[in-house]
Amino acid sequence: MEGPHNLQTWTGFDAIPDKDQPETTVWPEPWEGEMGAIFAMTTSVFYPEKGFNLDAARWYRETMQWRTYGNTPYFDLWLRSVSTYFSLSGLVTRADLTEGYPPPDYPQPGTSTSVAIIDKDSLDLAAQLRGQALTQAVPGFGKPQTDGRYSSPSYQEGTAVNHPLFAIGDRVETLLQIGTGHTREYPVYRGRPGVVVASYGIVAAQFTGEGPSRIRVFQPYYQPGYPDIASRASPVDGAPRQEFFVPVYSIRFEARDLWGDGYAEEGVAVYVDMFEPYLKRAAG
Repeated sequence: MEGPHNLQTWTGFDAIPDKDQPETTVWPEPWEGEMGAIFAMTTSVFYPEKGFNLDAARWYRETMQWRTYGNTPYFDLWLRSVSTYFSLSGLVTRADLTEGYPPPDYPQPGTSTSVAIIDKDSLDLAAQLRGQALTQAVPGFGKPQTDGRYSSPSYQEGTAVNHPLFAIGDRVETLLQIGTGHTREYPVYRGRPGVVVASYGIVAAQFTGEGPSRIRVFQPYYQPGYPDIASRASPVDGAPRQEFFVPVYSIRFEARDLWGDGYAEEGVAVYVDMFEPYLKRAAG
């Protein structure tokens, strides 16, 4: 992940406070449940054709200005992410999102009081970062073709990989990358040596039904498409929705290789699940 929510290994943050929310209360505020429903409907209705999914939603949150992100409650982040998608896709006008409207339950209709869903600067920043990302390479796939599609000699669209590149016990090095796109390779693990300790089975996801009634069938394997690609589809630039199902491994990193001998505790290791394109064989 890039952007303001990459807080791994940072110091100086207070402890996460305990929730005061009673166990019998599903949502602290009613609107949060409504936001959850809006998000679920958006990913269901607009994913098959428009490509909006959880990976895209995470990417749009990563484009937020750092101070805004840090000062925004959790479900407000969802709202801003969906709003950014609606703006980029043209499904909603920018004015609808930024100019505000009277709250429906405001006691005095017709007053000048209005509520804006998101500010123009945030939408501009998201569009700028997304445009920059679409000129950068994606691990395992390189840069997009002129029609916005991605291809790879190692992975076929919509087809699960039957022969993983690495086996348990292989020594690997992680890719050292930087960019403005969405990735699940956290910066603290980039460019580090590790060992493969598990290789997960993977199959293409299966569904039943069509349209809004389309439901994912449970399978005891890792199912989602490679997020670095799955997050990028958007009608704003005509890029089609694509899914590549790549192998996933558990990698053991020695603490000293992550933080150095002077900072790591002896004998401590960290285990991280990583997509195959983030890995290469260790030299020697």
